[in-house]
Amino acid sequence: MSELSRLFLNSLLSENMSLAFFLGILFMLIESGTIKQTAIKGLKYMSTVFVINVLGWFLHTILPGGLDPLNPAIFFLTTVTGVTVLKYWGELKGEWFGLPRFVPALGLFFGTQLLMQKGSYTYPEMMTANTAYILGGYLLFVLIAAIKEEIIVSDAAPVFKSYSTLLAAIAMLALGVIGIQII
Repeated sequence: MSELSRLFLNSLLSENMSLAFFLGILFMLIESGTIKQTAIKGLKYMSTVFVINVLGWFLHTILPGGLDPLNPAIFFLTTVTGVTVLKYWGELKGEWFGLPRFVPALGLFFGTQLLMQKGSYTYPEMMTANTAYILGGYLLFVLIAAIKEEIIVSDAAPVFKSYSTLLAAIAMLALGVIGIQII
């Protein structure tokens, strides 16, 4: 594969941060319910993500440099492990718009592992970054459930009680976070 083809594919999929963040948010939108349900689900999901990130980082670091093309296989195996664990815990049941519920989870699991690899972290750095990703993800998961619950119980017109309103609220939160980073 030529360098330009590789650059195109990497930019389209694995290095496309907009796609990665959207897939993570999409999974949280689908799986969030009431605040109480989501607080418990969030612990299951985020602890699973934490463990597969550590496992993926460990497997990536023990591979010799010449075997870097095997990284997608490692990420795939650890992602399948994460989905299997969640299914064992009774999660990811049913469908969402005709897709099995585990399909949106693939983006979250694969994407966080990719972030861990891109950081080229030492063990303490990896544990710090992974803990921060998980805590931030858990807070976002519960916050999405809170916004979703508030939208449902509000006196707003039915047209505003939809995923589009929730996505707009999340976009406003994202702008706020970006504003804080600028300061």
